[in-house]
Order: sequence, then structure tokens, then C-alpha cells
Amino acid sequence: MVQRDDKYGFIDITNKAVIPLKYDYSLDFCENLAAVKVDDKWGFIDSNGTEVIPLKYDNARSFHEGRALVGSNSTWRFIDPNDQEVLALKYDFVDIFCEGLAAVRFEEKFGFINSRGEEVIAPVFDKVYDGFEEGVATVVLDGRYCTIDKEGKEVRSSE
Repeated sequence: MVQRDDKYGFIDITNKAVIPLKYDYSLDFCENLAAVKVDDKWGFIDSNGTEVIPLKYDNARSFHEGRALVGSNSTWRFIDPNDQEVLALKYDFVDIFCEGLAAVRFEEKFGFINSRGEEVIAPVFDKVYDGFEEGVATVVLDGRYCTIDKEGKEVRSSE
């Protein structure tokens, strides 16, 4: 990805533009698609620059684990690479999936959902850092840093 004169595009290793600098903003390619923004609307392009998901969303995040988080009119949902909704959400905030779980915020507390949208760890945490990696996630609970497993059980604490 490259930015020049407030426009984004993509170049190859020889610095040749392979996707023109025409986007107001862009995220890097993840899972062969890049989120791009034009006139306050987001969509997705493939590595040829073909728009495969129309520029129709107010917000978008990159694809991870076969899903991208998109938002319109304050409603968030996950879509698949064919722009089909795979999961509608009721949460104030949703992060990307890491190791099959995504952090969510509901009424100022954080928890985790699985790929079916089921709460697997109730929203009881004050903060979540970076999701799960190697089976654990770092969270803040009642002012203390903790490491939890995928069942929400504390495996390490700052106390």
C-alpha cells in the first residue's frame, strides 16, 4: 500500500502502481482482500483492484478468519468474502476474530463471542488487549491485569 497526495493505492516490489492511487483510505490486504474507502464509504477490492464488495459501508475492518467486520447506521455485523452477512451483532464494539473468538463490549464491559455469535465469555472485563494468542488473552478486571484462557478462567494475575 502507498499513499501520495492524500490518495491510497498499491505498488509492486518494483514500485510500479498495480492498483491506482484513487482511494481516500485503504487497509492492507488480508486474506486476499483490502478494505478501501471513497467518499466516506468502505468496500473491498481484490489484488487486481476489482471491487468485489461494493463501497457501501460506513466502517470496515480487514478480513480475519474468513470474516470482516463492517458497520452501517451504527449497526455492526460480520460479512464473508461474498458480502453475505454471517453474524449480526448487538454489541457497542466488536473486535476481529483471533483463534475463533472476538472481543465484544456491551454496556462498558468486555467479553468474547464465538463465530456463531454466542457469548462464550460474559462481558465482565474492564478492558481487553489484542484478543487471544496461543490460547490466552490479557484483560483488566477490577483494576488488575489478568491473563485468561478461552473459558474465561484466570491463568495469571498482576497480584
